[in-house]
This record gives sequence, structure tokens and C-alpha cells, in this order.
Amino acid sequence: MKHAKRLAVLISILVLLLLGPSVSLAARIIYCYDFDLHFHLDAEEYSLRDRARIQGYADLLESLDLKGNLAWCPQTESMDLHVDLIPVSNPSAAISFRLYGLPDYMCLTSPLLESETIFLHNYALMEFAGKAWQTFHIPLPYLVMLDPYVTTGAFSSMVDKWKEQFPRIRRSKKLTSARLGQIVEGWKELLETDYRLTSWIAAVCAPLEDGSILEREIKSIPDLLLSITKGKHLTASVNGGNLKILGRKSQVLYEQTSNENSFSCFLTLPSTESVRYIPSLSYVTEEKDGLRSLSLQASWNASDSLLSENGTLPVSLLDLNLNMDGIPGSFPTDASIHAAIRINGYALPNCDYTIHLDSHESGNILLTISTPIESRGTVPVFTCSGTITPAAYPSTRLKFKTHELIKNFNIFSVNDQSLYDFVHRTARPLFTGLLNFLYEIPASSFQSIMDDLEEYGILEMILK
Repeated sequence: MKHAKRLAVLISILVLLLLGPSVSLAARIIYCYDFDLHFHLDAEEYSLRDRARIQGYADLLESLDLKGNLAWCPQTESMDLHVDLIPVSNPSAAISFRLYGLPDYMCLTSPLLESETIFLHNYALMEFAGKAWQTFHIPLPYLVMLDPYVTTGAFSSMVDKWKEQFPRIRRSKKLTSARLGQIVEGWKELLETDYRLTSWIAAVCAPLEDGSILEREIKSIPDLLLSITKGKHLTASVNGGNLKILGRKSQVLYEQTSNENSFSCFLTLPSTESVRYIPSLSYVTEEKDGLRSLSLQASWNASDSLLSENGTLPVSLLDLNLNMDGIPGSFPTDASIHAAIRINGYALPNCDYTIHLDSHESGNILLTISTPIESRGTVPVFTCSGTITPAAYPSTRLKFKTHELIKNFNIFSVNDQSLYDFVHRTARPLFTGLLNFLYEIPASSFQSIMDDLEEYGILEMILK
């Protein structure tokens, strides 16, 4: 189970590092890239208990190439991803699929599904991921969180509640207790009734030994705001590019500074008796000589009152540190990007990785992920090599509409008849295509997959 969580974290880091720089650096309306990638996973760096199983997945990665195209348009929030998963031994047995849509609604098509299109609601997907953990202990919640819109969308309703009372603050003003009280009441209601938010909370809490600890703290966020204000107003102070939110006795609770080349924000909340854990945040990004760096520290640690108790609650829910430097202003280009991420605490799988990405103007890239190994220092555990090159999107417009997406087959809302009809229409192309693909998979990979199916109880369910 532990190795599966770590693989989920590795995949998360890979996606963010490969796509993150290019997402923010292009200047065209439609960003479009072709990719041709190869992977290597070093199973020898894992524990003896996990090594044999990891080796099967390492052999699987070595036997496959990943090719395709990714296009997106920030203005329309539309994305279009084409992927070919190609066995090196027999490229004609490749599996192809297309994933496209909007932040909340995605569709999946593939020759394996004949002419069918599967509709995926992102928040139903998060709910499904939570149930997958509860039933089989498969760490799907961490994989679903690869989609940044799942988390930002989950909390967007809470952000909107704040903006309803306090739109963009451009000048110094009082944030009145009456408006703050309306925010508190709105947040409390959303934390109990908003489907996107409650699904996210349930899924994130599901893999924890005692998910009620994290659930309680998330749902106490309104109480945290209430305990800080204690029925009094806050003060917003604006001076040029600097914004401060001040509490009682002019204590700085939040500070934000921005100019042409840099942006920073800091959240520093006081410890209170009524709240067990206090969040804090520090984010700084700046550009120098055409290269950008960023630093993110986020924590959610026990309050002074909790530390003084003799309980068994965790001291930290989250302690995250991320540092990146060498981020270029365009892509592809000759660049060397370095990143380090460390996650500790109760809420997420703990990890400590350093990531190095070398890119070239030709589009060639080499990404290496390393981690500390006892008695051996920091060693590489995963590499990705290949090319990512600009491409022309086949249309001058990339915009999907919600009503066009949701009319397809909703995989999370079926009855016996609709599921039977779907399986009847797709069974032949699905099994034919999968058998051709699986024939090219190494035997060690099959063994690892079967071991995991048995461990998670899926094999027993299938054979019943």
C-alpha cells in the first residue's frame, strides 16, 4: 500500500513539472505541444518488501512509449489531450485515447470504446476515488488530485462567499464584523451542503487512519475566522502594491506585495483556544535575468492550547515546502530547472524529493526525480526523457460547451439496463484492443498487477 501512495506522489510531481512550466509561459491564445516520452523507474531504490512488485511496474514503463498532443486555452478553460500508449515491441498494438473538456466536465473517447464517449464529472470522480479507497484501499484520491481544478473548484464556493462581501480591495477600508459574520455563516453552510466541497473532504480524509481529525479541522475554518475577529472588524490597509489585513492591536494577519517582477503573500494567524490547528502560508515568486523562482511554505500545525494537552492527536496536519528556480520565460528553450519538495504531516503521504529538469530549444527534455535513501544519500529513482515541442492546433478555436459534454454516457450515473447496453456496445473492441496490448506486456508486470489486484481485494470481487 505504501509503494502505491509513493507512486501516486511521483506521478503527481511528474505531471506538475512537465506541464507546469509550459502552462504559464506561453503567450499564444491556444497553447499546443506534441510530446514523445520514455520512462525509467529504479526499483532497486525501494525497500526489499516492495522491490519485486515495483520491478514489475518498472519493466512495464520500460516497455512503453508515451506519445501524443496537449492543447489548452486559458480564456475558454478548454483542454484537449490525445495520447498513444505504445508497446516498444509492437507499436501496432498501441492503445489510444482522447481526454477533453472543461475544468468541471471531461469526456473520454478511444477506439477501444468504438463510437462511445464517456462523460466524467470531476467531483463525482473525487467521490468515486474516496469510495475506491474505502472499499479496496486504492489510493485514487491522490491521483485524482493531479487535476488542480478538483481542489480549486471544491473551495471556489468559499472563495466566492468572501468575494461577495469583499470584492477586490483597492483602497484602505474596514472589513466590518457584520460582513465577516455573513462569511462565517455562509462557509458553515457550504461545508455541510456543497457537493463539490463535501466530496473533496470525504475523499481526502478517506485514506487517513482517523479521517475525522482532518474533517473536523477543515469544517472548523469558519470558527477560526470567528475566533480571530471575536465580533470585531478587521482593517485592510493598501499602500501602492502592498495590501495588509490587520486584526486586533494592528496584528498583521495577511500581507500581499506585488510589482512588475515579483509577488509575495504571507498568512500568519494567531493561536486561539477554540481552534486546535492553525494554518500558515508563505509564497514568494520573482523574476531575475529572465528566469523565475518560487518558494512555497504551507503548514497546518497544532495550536498552543493543543500542544499543552496530553492527547494523542498529531502535532502537524501538513508541513509542505516547495522551492523552484531556473524557470524560463518561454518553452522550449535551453534551461535547467531545479525543484525540491518535502511533505510531512498527517494529511498527505510524507515524501522528500528533488527534481531536476534539463530542457533544450530543440524540445529535448530530461527529468530526474531523486530521494534520500538511508546510508546512500540522495539517489535518482525515476527519469523521464524525450521531446516536448510546439505544435499547431488543427482549429483556430478551442472551446467546449457544457451542454455538449454532459450529453454523453455518464459513467457515474448508470442503472442496470444502461450499463448492460454500454457493455454490449463496447465489449468486442475493448477486449480485442486490450488483448493485443496486453500480449506485449512483460510477464513481471502481469505478476505485479495481479499481486496488487489480490492485495486490494479486486481479484476476489472479479472472481465471485
